[in-house]
Amino acid sequence: MALFVDNFCQLLQRCSAACPTTKDYYYKRDLNLCYHLAKQPRNITDAMLSCSVVGRLLRIDTPQKQAHIVEFLDSFSASPTYIGGQSENETDMFMYDDGTPLNFFSWHHGNPRGNKAITMKTDYNYAWNNVPGREIRRFLCEIPM
Repeated sequence: MALFVDNFCQLLQRCSAACPTTKDYYYKRDLNLCYHLAKQPRNITDAMLSCSVVGRLLRIDTPQKQAHIVEFLDSFSASPTYIGGQSENETDMFMYDDGTPLNFFSWHHGNPRGNKAITMKTDYNYAWNNVPGREIRRFLCEIPM
């Protein structure tokens, strides 16, 4: 039976040995991405804390990951949604929580605007929007693989 479940998971690309499938996590094999859309909206500080229990806020660092997450969020009508990458001193220099600078961007026209957090919104075709971070929003977590 376990072999069947493993083969079924591999077929669906929803499972990995390190990616839990029982807590609404999804696994995208070709991106080696294990992620979760939180059901309880929070501000950016609480979202980061919540994700840190098992991983971190989702890092979108390639066009392929951006495209996949756009498709995923659109299927859940989840907007706006926090993703990883913040500007601590509210400049336009964004870093991940470990200090690594972002190397991929998908900003909506006119962004960033000197705010702290990044969201993806349906209004902007899920291009990134820069917001203060006080807003209560859904968010994406990932378990680094």
